[in-house]
Amino acid sequence: MSQYFAAFIFITYVFFFPDLAFGDSEISQSTPLHIEGGWAVVTVHLNKQPKPLRFIVDTAAGKTIISNKIAEALGLIPIGKDIVKGAVGAGDFQMAIVKFLELGQISRTEFPVVLTDMEMFTIDDVHYDGILGNDILRDYSYIFDVPANQLVLIDTDQLDTKTWNTCLPNGGGSNVEDELQGFAQVNLKLGKNTTIRAIIDTGAGRNIINWAAARALNLSEKSTELNVSKTLNGINKNVEAKSFETMINNLTFSKWDIPKFKTSISDLPVFEGFGLSNQPAAILGIEVLKMRPIGITRNAQSICLME
Repeated sequence: MSQYFAAFIFITYVFFFPDLAFGDSEISQSTPLHIEGGWAVVTVHLNKQPKPLRFIVDTAAGKTIISNKIAEALGLIPIGKDIVKGAVGAGDFQMAIVKFLELGQISRTEFPVVLTDMEMFTIDDVHYDGILGNDILRDYSYIFDVPANQLVLIDTDQLDTKTWNTCLPNGGGSNVEDELQGFAQVNLKLGKNTTIRAIIDTGAGRNIINWAAARALNLSEKSTELNVSKTLNGINKNVEAKSFETMINNLTFSKWDIPKFKTSISDLPVFEGFGLSNQPAAILGIEVLKMRPIGITRNAQSICLME
């Protein structure tokens, strides 16, 4: 899959698994994080196998995912199908249970995962074995820090306010639907007067805004400064979305004036899924989120920056 593909946001509806305890409930650890082929990657071990596996860190993936090839090598047996909703569309995918998942010193047992073909994520012949999803990340406060090459998970409800002195509350508020709990959303300023809801998505290959946000920038499909973009594809390879492309240089996160960046424009189904069809909204992908450390508190109650 090329780096121009859309964000992948996985929200499942068929199976609801109970919360599972981590092997060590009093843990704070730093795990090496690297950009490989355009994605932020950590090392994961499955079922106590010595082979290190490359997992993309995806803050907006509702389920952890492993490739069909790895599932076959581990002898995993599918337990049924689940409906997986992505940014572009939905599809039915097999589910399985991993007996043991290990990220550094953090582990989960009897852990449900989605099975899919990870070849769609391949960039420049760099292959990936799975996706580390929000079903693990949201149980911690965590720091996604590409400049320092680290993913830090902390067993606490809040981050140190002396270090993380700019924290904005989750833009979804406290009354979001259950399936959207724990997803990081933040209200940013677009231009001088527009509030835009941004979904923090480290697994998005590009940034995307909806047409409500584009109209706030006085853009339309007839605007001469827009380029017709490559088709957006998602986890369901049979679904595509038309998009346009432009540059944004007036998006602000508190005191951080985000440097000029490229974004696609499309009314993807994910915006409707988050209840954002009729208001300016965005997916902030890896191209922006790799610029500086981002802190997200447990269950995504706050999204924080260091000033």
